[in-house]
Amino acid sequence: MSLAKDESGSEPIPAPRELELRGIRGDQSQVWRAVFDGDILSLVSPEDRTVLMLPREDAVRHMRFRWDVFRGATVAFEVLQGLKAHTFRCTPAQRDQFLAWLPQKSAAERAREVRLHAAVLILFGMFQLFFHAQLYPVWGAVLQALALVAMLRPARGMHGLLGLGMLLAGLAMLFSPQVLVLADGAGSLTRLLGTVSGSVLLLWGVQQFSLLGVHYQLRPPEHPEAVDAPLRSRLVFRVALCAIASAIACVAYAVGLYFVARQSAAPLDDVLIFALLSLLSALAAAVLLIRRRPPYLEARITGQMLIIVAVLYVSGVAAGLASGQSLALTRDILATGILRFDRPYVWAPLILLLILFQRWFLARVENEVEEGRNG
Repeated sequence: MSLAKDESGSEPIPAPRELELRGIRGDQSQVWRAVFDGDILSLVSPEDRTVLMLPREDAVRHMRFRWDVFRGATVAFEVLQGLKAHTFRCTPAQRDQFLAWLPQKSAAERAREVRLHAAVLILFGMFQLFFHAQLYPVWGAVLQALALVAMLRPARGMHGLLGLGMLLAGLAMLFSPQVLVLADGAGSLTRLLGTVSGSVLLLWGVQQFSLLGVHYQLRPPEHPEAVDAPLRSRLVFRVALCAIASAIACVAYAVGLYFVARQSAAPLDDVLIFALLSLLSALAAAVLLIRRRPPYLEARITGQMLIIVAVLYVSGVAAGLASGQSLALTRDILATGILRFDRPYVWAPLILLLILFQRWFLARVENEVEEGRNG
């Protein structure tokens, strides 16, 4: 039996010598093994080849416990985080044995996380109250009340309460807009703030429910960057250059639209959209260039975002040309592209491009990793 210390570092927790695992795909008769050797966990293939070796303090970054509707509980060992993983069926007994070996968050750490989310939610509620003419001050007060409850009783289950409140408020903001008599400019601001606020709350609410999962009971490594050697990735650098080019193009387009809109007294919706896309692209490029460890997952998401924006823009331009518009700067390009998304000639190429990009990107990542090992 291998021994691992608990979160306090005092009581040793027994861990089984090894666990037998069966994959969710392929030959179900093949048995993989998770071998515990003190503070090292090894994943061994049916051919008795060690595929992955994880130190206890770093294993949290490479293991994911999930629930599959068709396969039940699973555990995934990520070779490349977010890109390539070995996934196995996981019984409750096996999950408990993995969790007993992995480092757990203390009660104080879990309470601090709840209070942090509650504090940010209070600020978000204050934002709703500040823009009371355009937003939803009642929902802002409700969110602040829920956040205060979580601050006073920072139990892990409060993530569920906060998530429920966020989902309800987000749906209300997206699908129950206020009826306001405002000028066009103010109306545009109201729609923009309501849409952004509702979308943020929906995504945040889903994330709150995910924090109730077993994976978020585990303590991540204190110095994750020190585990991997600092590398430079040509692939990530190229994606960052594409993001920089997108940021420059979007801000130039936004400036052009601004002067066109001023001359025609048109709403500035597209100016804000392209300005936000420019900011988002610039932030993505900064993340890709600053990170010491190659952020392959972030690079993949950035590439997918650029493909989606490009396809929607092209479909919007094509729709404009079909209706007799010129190639000059025009409004509602992206909005028109989104409205055409139900057409097969828009969503079919988009899905195909995303699939091809995913396959190409994963192949390039595997080549880079292999070159790094051989070099």
